[in-house]
Amino acid sequence: MIPLRRLPEPAVLREHKDEWKARYLERRAQSPKLRPSHKQYGHDEIRAALAAMSHGKCFYCEGKPSRLTVDHGIEVEEAPELSFVWENLYLACDDCQNKLANRVIAMSECADPCAAFDPDEHFAFEDDMIRPVSACGDSTVRKYRLNAEIYNGRRARALNHFLRVLVAILERKSADRREEMLPEEIETLRRFARPDWPYSLMFRFHLRRNGHDAAARG
Repeated sequence: MIPLRRLPEPAVLREHKDEWKARYLERRAQSPKLRPSHKQYGHDEIRAALAAMSHGKCFYCEGKPSRLTVDHGIEVEEAPELSFVWENLYLACDDCQNKLANRVIAMSECADPCAAFDPDEHFAFEDDMIRPVSACGDSTVRKYRLNAEIYNGRRARALNHFLRVLVAILERKSADRREEMLPEEIETLRRFARPDWPYSLMFRFHLRRNGHDAAARG
């Protein structure tokens, strides 16, 4: 999870949220399990704004699958009145939609990707596994199940690719008897740390740990 800057509220939401909310709550009063219309809160304009915020990645796990859907930070079941609130809308992969409910672990106890926070204060990595280093980090990892096997597997595959690239660069540097990497080699590594790259937080951590601070800046 990396910090993201929330963009201005999309026009379609600004213009229709009050109407959508009133109609939904009226219908929900008759059918308490009724969910809001995904065509409304998941409107293309809203999803596009969220995707622009996260560089097309899942807000929570940093994965970049072909399918991402609009997610409610605080679930509809707990706070139906927040169904069309811009600040409560996030973008998530299908697996991250299964996060623990707010009543189990509150969002207020976790790192919020749309709020200013320093990931280094909350997360470290052991290879592909996220290691929380604060109470907030621990709550975040547990709420979004970020150490579930499916996420570790995806990060492991991405990390293996990164290590192959890194080893090839180091072997060339050694064969050329160079003390420093070439600018283009640093740039090759730097792309892994860019915010639009899947699992960029993990790569920034490993680049710094291996002494490649220039590349870790993305």
